[in-house]
Amino acid sequence: MEMPFIEKEYDMFIETIENSANKCIFDTDITFLYGNINFYQSTGYTKEEYSSLFPNLRQYYRNHTDEFYKIRDSLTHALSRGKKGFSLDCRLPVKNGGFIWIRITGTITKETVDGHPVFYMINSDISDLVRLKDEKTEYFEWLMDEYIGNIYISDMDTYELLFINRTGTETMNTTCEEVIGRPCYEVIQGRTSPCPFCTNDRLRTDEFYEWEFFNPVLNRTFMIKNRQINWYGHKSRIELSYDMYSSEFKLAKKEREREILLRTLPGGFARLDARDYRTILWYDADFLRMIGYTKEQFEKELHSTCEYLHPDDLKRIEHMLKEIEGTEQSIIMEARIITRSGETKILTVTLCYANGEDSWDGIPSFYTVGIDVTKDRREQARQQTALEEAYMAARIANSAKTKFLSSMSHDTRTPLNAIIGMTAIARANLIAPEKVNDCLNKINTSSQYLLSLINEILDMSQIESGKIDLHPEEISLPNLIQNVSDMCRSLLEEKHLEFEVYVGKVLHEKIITDGDRLHQVFMNLLSNGIKYTPPGGTISLSINEYQPFSQNQAQYEFIVTDNGIGMTSEYIPHIFEPFSRAEDSRISKVPGTGLGMSITENIVKMMGGSIEVKSELGKGSKFTVSIPFHLADKEESVNHELAGLPVLIIEDEQKNL
Repeated sequence: MEMPFIEKEYDMFIETIENSANKCIFDTDITFLYGNINFYQSTGYTKEEYSSLFPNLRQYYRNHTDEFYKIRDSLTHALSRGKKGFSLDCRLPVKNGGFIWIRITGTITKETVDGHPVFYMINSDISDLVRLKDEKTEYFEWLMDEYIGNIYISDMDTYELLFINRTGTETMNTTCEEVIGRPCYEVIQGRTSPCPFCTNDRLRTDEFYEWEFFNPVLNRTFMIKNRQINWYGHKSRIELSYDMYSSEFKLAKKEREREILLRTLPGGFARLDARDYRTILWYDADFLRMIGYTKEQFEKELHSTCEYLHPDDLKRIEHMLKEIEGTEQSIIMEARIITRSGETKILTVTLCYANGEDSWDGIPSFYTVGIDVTKDRREQARQQTALEEAYMAARIANSAKTKFLSSMSHDTRTPLNAIIGMTAIARANLIAPEKVNDCLNKINTSSQYLLSLINEILDMSQIESGKIDLHPEEISLPNLIQNVSDMCRSLLEEKHLEFEVYVGKVLHEKIITDGDRLHQVFMNLLSNGIKYTPPGGTISLSINEYQPFSQNQAQYEFIVTDNGIGMTSEYIPHIFEPFSRAEDSRISKVPGTGLGMSITENIVKMMGGSIEVKSELGKGSKFTVSIPFHLADKEESVNHELAGLPVLIIEDEQKNL
């Protein structure tokens, strides 16, 4: 069968590359097809010699069968997972009897021979890398042998002892040859099964786990550090230990006591190098938790420096450090840090300077303890903001009350003067009934206005003190609207305003609510519209009933609109504030306390409803009141009084209902 075009191209490609490359069939013995010039040169054989001696890789690796099986297993693994490539490091035998280390990068093609897949291997010589690694390993083993404490390494899966240093063999009174390959728990502790320390879940690859252990075989206590490592491809546990008689053990105990003492104190501890103001020489676990880094992250990403400090605080902190370096006094300051996650924290930092003569290693240093006060500062800022807002609100309220008292002095003095004046005129004209009657009418009007002012003030006082209560009763909406219309008639006639009542689909005309308070809501809204609508304008009241919430409750909507002077968008958010009145020369002479809308909103809310306002300067305003009411009607009304209520229009020519 002719070779596919892509495979031919690949054959031509491997002939031109500098690496050693060969082509094989993945059958039982891995049949060899051919290799490029560099492949034959790497083996030490000519093409003819290799082809005649080694028809397959099993034959070529006859003295290194483990390497043959590594290649075959890698191929099998790749194919079983549907992969087209594989990679491994192995030895390549050479003609002189030795071998070189190669890294194989394999590619499985679509080409097959007798049903077996064909694959290519590109081989890179890594002998120098392996040799360097071996040298490092030998050097590491030499360092462990010279280590003053005990070191051993064991396989975490089989518990096989893989390495023990010279001090360890001396402590155990044995030799490497006697213990290597045996279970660690048997050699170290004289047990017949794995100990809890071999199987615990605290072993990590990024830090040591420390603990104390009494060894029953040696009858002494050891200070031990464990960590998970990779040892020649084995998932292993390395253990470093000192026995109780060594000075290292005593120093370690003191270190642990110091750590325990430090853990009782709040905050994170660190030692800063005073020579560069950057390098962190020592720190505790709370310090790392505070800045949000692990030990490895701190060392690799921040290079063990104080780069976590907020850049805007660096100059100030350096200035403070130089100051205490000269005086050798401690200071307390606040500084910001940026954690690894990007969060900004505020710390209260205590700094103390120690010169080189007072340091155990001769390095002048700043010893610091930082306490995270971020939550406290945020709460203080929140309270400060709340205090400022409350202060501003108090100032605004005080200013409003001052304006209110100023206007009230005028609003109350005017009707009182009228009452006093009309009383004097009436007394002087007792023999003139018409004159007396006119004075009495004016006295009545002024008294009613004065009473409304006082009522608004008393209502607002009761609302603010929480002493106002609702008194639900059965009321008739048609009667209520009629009463409101009658009370507004004189005001509407005086300004020649048109008043229209629109009734939508109202199924229930009798409801349960506080009739007086609902009447007050309508009167406040309508009188407000009358006040600020120029003569000849229009005011309307719309009534609608919506889908009942339940069998005995429904939602009612009352909309009061006018085409008066309207309001600015800046004033609308303040319309329901007590003592609030818009700054407008057109209304400066309109009497009022600025409490009517605030009272209205509070009553509506007490009834479980809501009130909204829309307005445009020069075009008028629209107030929408939505309130849920319990229904008094057991059945829907048949002859609706509201539905039959004619539109009330009051203009230049008076019209009756």
